[in-house]
Amino acid sequence: MIIGFKERFKNLILTGTKIHTIREDKHNRWCAGRILHMATGVRTKRYECFKEAVCISIQDIEITWDDCIVVSIDGKTFALLTKYDEAFDIGERELLELARNDGFESITDFLSFFKGDFTGKIIHWTDLKY
Repeated sequence: MIIGFKERFKNLILTGTKIHTIREDKHNRWCAGRILHMATGVRTKRYECFKEAVCISIQDIEITWDDCIVVSIDGKTFALLTKYDEAFDIGERELLELARNDGFESITDFLSFFKGDFTGKIIHWTDLKY
């Protein structure tokens, strides 16, 4: 399956810095064993498939924004951030690892990208699982 990326993520994938991607998956398209055709410029004249990989595994991820920001993976609370004082109750180190493995420099960058409630999948092309 073709999976599109912004140009800024291409080099991070090729160097092994970005080792998974987080996507919505309303129709359960992503599953272990699928061939991933990683590309930029999808549906344009600038289309470039820059890497092929196999989806090793997937994990469910949910980010909710209420009184706190809660990141859950496979139904378990992974990180909990109190928005008002920017203090983590749990999982700051783990959330930074998730953010960096997804191609973001910081937790702030990660949460700026996923602003608001989000439900989706972590698509892994390495053996890492959270």
